[in-house]
Order: sequence, then structure tokens, then C-alpha cells
Amino acid sequence: MKKIVIMILVIFAGLLNGCAKADSKPSDAIIVYGSMGTSTSYSDLGLFENERGILYYFDPVTGIRAPLCSKVNCKHEGYGSTNPHPTCDAFFAEMYNSSAIVGDHLYYVAGEEGNELFVKGFYRADKDGTNRKLLYRAENTEVFTLGTYEDKYFIYLYYNQEDQNGIPLEKIRLGMILLNLETEEITDVDFGDMYGGRLLAATVKDDKVYVYEAYFTEDISKIDFAGLSALEREEYNASFLKEEIWEYSIKTGEKRKYCEIPSESTSCMLAYGHIFISYDNRMTLQELGNDTVYEITGVSCEGYSKCLFDSGVLFSGNGKVLLWENGTKELKEIGTYDPENSIYLTWVTPHWVYGNVFGTAGVDHVCFSREEFMKGSFEYKVMDNGE
Repeated sequence: MKKIVIMILVIFAGLLNGCAKADSKPSDAIIVYGSMGTSTSYSDLGLFENERGILYYFDPVTGIRAPLCSKVNCKHEGYGSTNPHPTCDAFFAEMYNSSAIVGDHLYYVAGEEGNELFVKGFYRADKDGTNRKLLYRAENTEVFTLGTYEDKYFIYLYYNQEDQNGIPLEKIRLGMILLNLETEEITDVDFGDMYGGRLLAATVKDDKVYVYEAYFTEDISKIDFAGLSALEREEYNASFLKEEIWEYSIKTGEKRKYCEIPSESTSCMLAYGHIFISYDNRMTLQELGNDTVYEITGVSCEGYSKCLFDSGVLFSGNGKVLLWENGTKELKEIGTYDPENSIYLTWVTPHWVYGNVFGTAGVDHVCFSREEFMKGSFEYKVMDNGE
């Protein structure tokens, strides 16, 4: 059953809300933002977190976590009754968790003060948070579900479930904003009005943006579920669920349906130019633009966290880490770890593997050196360090 997607469409109705190296390139800055409550942006240059309006940066090389502010003697205080006018360079009012340092600049999205529910600003600043410039004012963009930087593009997926007067819409309006980081040209792409619709993921390949869209073919809010069990309601909702991958050409502006996700699938990941689909008893991987579909065998669909990245798919569970390599098309074991401290993978960049370690003492948010991780060495830095 498509529990996660259905949960997003049915339950999740409105989540509103140290510097990096100067020689970084756009291709180095790949981040992900998830709408399921995460406050983190993952990048090859480090990790960004927004806490009470203060933007923190974690440097995976040094293991130091600090506000993105170089002001001398700054207390790094956010907005509050005792601090109504914050002066910290790391303070960003109404900021969304889609920050990344690309080249010599910090790019981010923030709601417009006083109208933050429906207007978003796309900003560029210096790497220390100063000299902020509004690049684009996006109106009628209520909630965003994902922001990701790939190659030279920033992709922002959003939806509207209310009109400007706060009246619920019968169908949800879906859209994508595309920012070219080299030219700073911005394009707003309409993905139509859908029942319960969401744009859940996006990736760039060969000047095309591929977008994962999910929606219902009927208005399930008007269905009478009286007398049905939770499982029966879930199965009924699933019968109306549609999941599709759409292709948008950056050069021509044309949009077409690339493929449909099979109804019998249980989950779908879209990243790094690939589609990864799980079923009850099998998994498949397909490169976008290529019709060849590879079956991944030798690993259970259950009991493993899965992470799609540029070289294949990583699996972690039951005290071991497995890798499906795009090059060899084979599954191999990388190494083992103490199952009492389970590793849950979240994101992989060219130099780092990010994840959570669940142990008897609680949960640690961690990062591993990708080079050492692929050799079976699972030593990590904890990312919850103080300033």
C-alpha cells in the first residue's frame, strides 16, 4: 500500500510555517528539502538548519556547528519580545529550509513579512548572510513541498490549497519555480489543479526537469467512509491515487507526462537523474531518458533504509550496509555495524553521507566521510554540536 504518499495527500494539509569554501561550483551544491517537517538542507559543503530564525551551518570537515554570522560579539539572537529587531547576520525572518551556498553566494527562500502565507521571495546574499538581494517575488505560492539545487538550477515545488481570502480550493493548484543560478533567470511552471495534489520530488538531467506528482482522481473529502476500517479506507483512497513523473524541457518550455508509477508499487524516489521504485517483494531502478529497467535483487524491501544517490542505491539495516552500483549493476555488501546502533541513511553528496544513528541513548544526526563509508568504515561526526 502507498501509505506514505496517501498520508501526505490526505493528512498533511499545510506545513507553513562558519562559511563555505569560496571555490565551490554549482554542481557541488545539491540539497534536499522535505515537507514532512524537516528543518535541514543537505549540501556537499555542509548542512544548514534554521532554528527560531537563526541559520546554522554545520561544517562536516571540522565538525563545528555555528550560526552563519561573522559579526564580532554577536549573541546570535532571533526574534522575541526582548529582541524585536534582531541584528544578527544569521537571522532570516520567515525563512524556508532551502538554503545553499553556491559559488560566492547564499541562496534562500523566505516568506514576505505580513503576507508570508502567499508571497515568497527568492534571495541572494553573501556567504556570511549580508548584502541580501531579492531576485524574484513569487505571488500566490502558499506552501512549498521541496527545494533542491542541482547543477546550475534551483527547483522550488509548491501548492496552493486556499485562495488569497483563505477560502479552501476544491482542487489544489500545483506549480514549480525554476531559478537558473548562472543567469538568475526565473520561470514559473503550472502543473495544473488536482484533487489533493502534491509535487513530491524533482531532479535535473540533460536540461530537463523531472517532477514526481501525486494526486487523486476524485474528491475523496466527499466520500462517506462510515463503517469502514482504517485499512479499508486506505485501500479505497489508493484506488483513486495517481502517481506520475513529468518531464519539463528547460530549453523549449514544453511539459509532458514521462511515465506513470505502477499502482502496485509501495514507494518511489526521484533523484540524481534516476527513478527508484519499491514493490512488496522487489525493487527497480531506471535512469531517466533510458528505457532499461534494472531489477534489484538480494535485499529485502522491508527492514532497510534506502538512499538513492549519484552512483546507485545504498541500503542500511539489520546491521549491514549494501550498495547497488549503477556501473556493475550488482549488489554488494560494504560492511557491517552493531545493530543496536542502527544507521538510517538520509542523503548522499559527492563527499559526505548523512544520516541518523538510532541507539540505546537516543538519536544522533550524523555525517560520514563518503570515501571511508564506501570502504566499510562507519565512523561519524555528530551534527548536534553546540556553537
